[in-house]
Amino acid sequence: MKLEGANNADREYFVRHCAEPSLKVLVGKPIVSRSTGSWVIPVSRRFNNAADRFVGVVLATIELDPVNQILTTFEIGHQGALALALSDGTILVRRPFAVENLGKSLAGTPLQQSIATRASDT
Repeated sequence: MKLEGANNADREYFVRHCAEPSLKVLVGKPIVSRSTGSWVIPVSRRFNNAADRFVGVVLATIELDPVNQILTTFEIGHQGALALALSDGTILVRRPFAVENLGKSLAGTPLQQSIATRASDT
């Protein structure tokens, strides 16, 4: 794994932490890791210096392959689907797996509206 000279300042998590001082922890959309080439979910936290000025981010990543393996243990039927999504409806991982679904938004869809309605009933 080569990290020397790595620069992730263009990544969404870095840009958002830089621009939004009140943003603490961010679970981002799935991305391809530049160090491993694998699909990952970035989990980041803003890092400030002693003067409370932004100096970077602390980053952890969750590899999607093991998450996909866990999802395969659920019986969903022949035409079923299972997804892990952010509260804004952004799909982090879905079964059946398809790259084109990663990061796709469910916002405004009947599924998302149904979930929101059920959540407000609890």
